[in-house]
Amino acid sequence: MRIDSLTSLRFFAAAAVLIHHMEFLQKSPSPDVQMVYGWFFEGFAGVQFFYILSGFVIAYSFASRAGSLSFGDFLFFRAARIYPIHWLTLLAAAYFYGALNSPTLDMWFRFLTNAALLQSFVPDVLFYFGFNGVSWSISTEMFFYAAFFLFVPLSSRALIFSWSILMLVIVINILSVHLDNGFSSWLLYINPVFRFIDFLTGVLLYRLFVARPLQMSYRAATVVEFVSIALVALSVIVAMACAVPLQWRWDVYYVPSMAVMIFVFAHQRGFVSGMLNNRPLVLLGDSSFALYMVHQIVIGLSPWATHPEIILRLRDMARVTVILLLGAIILSVVLHVCFEKPVNTWLRRWWTNGRRPLSQTLPTIRDS
Repeated sequence: MRIDSLTSLRFFAAAAVLIHHMEFLQKSPSPDVQMVYGWFFEGFAGVQFFYILSGFVIAYSFASRAGSLSFGDFLFFRAARIYPIHWLTLLAAAYFYGALNSPTLDMWFRFLTNAALLQSFVPDVLFYFGFNGVSWSISTEMFFYAAFFLFVPLSSRALIFSWSILMLVIVINILSVHLDNGFSSWLLYINPVFRFIDFLTGVLLYRLFVARPLQMSYRAATVVEFVSIALVALSVIVAMACAVPLQWRWDVYYVPSMAVMIFVFAHQRGFVSGMLNNRPLVLLGDSSFALYMVHQIVIGLSPWATHPEIILRLRDMARVTVILLLGAIILSVVLHVCFEKPVNTWLRRWWTNGRRPLSQTLPTIRDS
């Protein structure tokens, strides 16, 4: 059983990342367009939403299969979900950007590192943002999946302690690192170890969801859902109005508001979650991974990416945003239905039918 309202929210997070990557708007001659893009820039926080939600969903899905799923099964199923479309978009990016036109030993090393989803461990922008730049985040996510096996048997108290220590380390680094080189952005934004705070937040949210679910009427749940949305919006407004330093916004700043939203919508009891449960939105949510993986290529190949000077008014900006969003959405749905879903289904079936006992099963969750 899955939570459709959370699935649909994934689409909006992916759309937020898309508008963040419309960086060509900064080069528009219109000050108004540049100003509005300043708000679009905060769409990068959609990655954090994915990470927190991933921790929640993985813990939620795992709970019903604990004791019967091997570590090998778990990693293969996650890899079967990620690698096919990653390799497809990696090859597409390499082709369209001409990366393979003049291959060098260094380029091939970066390509293979990227193909293996190891690039986020290398503090070099040519590695973690190379080819299909957004894939750095799923490189980081693969680290989360491996670490999940180590953390899932811990008690909730031990998880809270681990979360607190990691958060303390992150805050100390935020206070001590200056944003004057590429290493600082890797350390605070890309670094899989530090970004694990988001995934761990999601796992803890699931523990709270099971232990202390909200008992609400439909009307109360609707109010709480709107409040949680307003809280995220308010976080963005405060970040922009008060110029919250980027090193805080990269990760720590948005954790509370996004955690509240995920926890609230996981209950699926209000009007908004009911709207999110409709089939078209759920399909868009299911296609959100494809949308995330293809959108930067779509933007990079658009005429506006090379000629931003033609965007002279906010009306032009709105038109371009709608065209890029619709184009990327249509492509992502086609990829999900015709490629991602059937390949994932085939791989899971192949693995399940042909596997042998591999390793110890994943341990059960302790609540104390």
